[in-house]
Amino acid sequence: MADPFQVTVPLVIRSRGGRKRLIAECFPHPRGLIYLDPFWHRKTPEQAAHLVEGELKGDGPWKIGDQVISVLGCQGTDPELSQEASQWLAYLQQRGASDYPPPEQIREIARRLGASV
Repeated sequence: MADPFQVTVPLVIRSRGGRKRLIAECFPHPRGLIYLDPFWHRKTPEQAAHLVEGELKGDGPWKIGDQVISVLGCQGTDPELSQEASQWLAYLQQRGASDYPPPEQIREIARRLGASV
């Protein structure tokens, strides 16, 4: 069975203030959800890991706390995020992505951040 929190399509989280961020990885946390930015593995946890507190609700888009998670829109609705997502996905598909941690190591890092995986 696939991991229920495995990101397989570009996801965006939008804060109540309207700020949008791309989600590279996400994990359940006792207080809500932890998500990681693209290229998180090249940053410190303080820079790239984010805890969103609350209960995850919905079937997509999803709500958690005062934030909304949705699939990245197409047809140019979010050109900046679309470009970032394209760069991230291209990086993951390249053979040069050998510095990206394997899934078990990613889960271990998430556990160290308090995730319930």
